Amino acid sequence: MVGLLLCASFGQDLLGQGVEDRRVGLFAGYTFADAQDPSDLNLRIGFSGGQMGFYVAQTRWLRWTGDFTAGGNSGILGPTILYGLAGPEFTKRTGRATVFGHALFGYGEVDGGRFSADKSGFAMAFGGGVDVRLNNRFNLRVVQLDYLPSRFGGQAESIFGLTGPVVTSWENNLRVSVGIVLKFGNNP
Repeated sequence: MVGLLLCASFGQDLLGQGVEDRRVGLFAGYTFADAQDPSDLNLRIGFSGGQMGFYVAQTRWLRWTGDFTAGGNSGILGPTILYGLAGPEFTKRTGRATVFGHALFGYGEVDGGRFSADKSGFAMAFGGGVDVRLNNRFNLRVVQLDYLPSRFGGQAESIFGLTGPVVTSWENNLRVSVGIVLKFGNNP
């Protein structure tokens, strides 16, 4: 689905009839997520982990991005969080800084831990951040802040099988990330 959107979006560019130069970026960094506990939506869990992502610039102000976030709390058997998202990102370059905002869509999962419940389903990320140019190949992502609403439905699953009532719920999660962006290619 995302691939079809990208192909349709690039249209003539993929055939060499538009913007020929593109800047591609790879992001790797630390992320902290604050998520609702799938067993009790009144409780919140903090997750530390990593975020990897990429972008392909179509124009000076529009790029297509995707990211994957994974984090944990309390070791290997503790709660975990996973997100895989993609979508458009809008940028504004100002001197050495690039300010960006995005709307990403995809998959999300919050797992309460080895002996607790987990929920997964449709997820989104609305947010943005600031990259500061270090040199021609590297940017420092000073901050990226996202609101992560997730639509999880059905019964929660645990090691003991399905638990609790059938509930369709929105979870309101947040994440903040910092890291390094490695850039390739020429500016669009």
